[in-house]
Amino acid sequence: MLRTYLIIFSFLFLLPNAHAQVIKAEKSNNYKAVISNYDSNHISVEGSFIVSATAPEDGRVIMDKDEATGSFFLRLNKGIGDNSKPFTIFIRDSNKNSYTLLVSPANVPGNNIILQPIVNNTKEMVAGKSLRRNEVINFIMEHMILNKPIKRCRSDSSRKLIKLWKGTKFYQVRKYQCGRYIGRVFSLTNISSKPIRIVEQEFYKMGTVAVSISKEGLEAPKLLQVQAKETADVFVIEEVSHGN
Repeated sequence: MLRTYLIIFSFLFLLPNAHAQVIKAEKSNNYKAVISNYDSNHISVEGSFIVSATAPEDGRVIMDKDEATGSFFLRLNKGIGDNSKPFTIFIRDSNKNSYTLLVSPANVPGNNIILQPIVNNTKEMVAGKSLRRNEVINFIMEHMILNKPIKRCRSDSSRKLIKLWKGTKFYQVRKYQCGRYIGRVFSLTNISSKPIRIVEQEFYKMGTVAVSISKEGLEAPKLLQVQAKETADVFVIEEVSHGN
């Protein structure tokens, strides 16, 4: 089950002969961009992965994700709809930033659109969390969510039942050992007859550095309602240096 989210080392591969449009995301989350109405276009977020990009579903817009770089290639489907009409793309990146991009097609070569969020360096340094450290944590989290192997990390897919709350079944289904970090993937099933609500904070303990929760059709909320017989996924990263 693929869940797109969290994250990180974003390598920008420019299209041949592409014109770069760098959009500074600093005042709002609504931005304008120009794309080619006949050529491929490339959309990326600097320093992050695009985890979801939603365009009109009228057949006019074709979007292909580049899994290696966390970016998207966009082109218009010739012969379907009005290829001169602007449309909106809703984008979410792995750092949980959202962008609304108003796209205007034009008779220009393929464009390379780079969303450049303003980094709050003060926030990144809180509690000694350097940008490099956050990138590593986000990188691990994204691969856990996408169920992708992580180079240089040992993994264990043995299923382990863990006692959690009454009315639930809670299994650790995967474990990653990545140097000083341990990543754990859990499956939480509501076996009661009533909905339960879970929040990320409930899974934090000493040494926990990141938590994400999700279920089918709902990605990375802070609070999640799990219906009876429904299953949610919980992703936790711990730092070994904190004694875990």
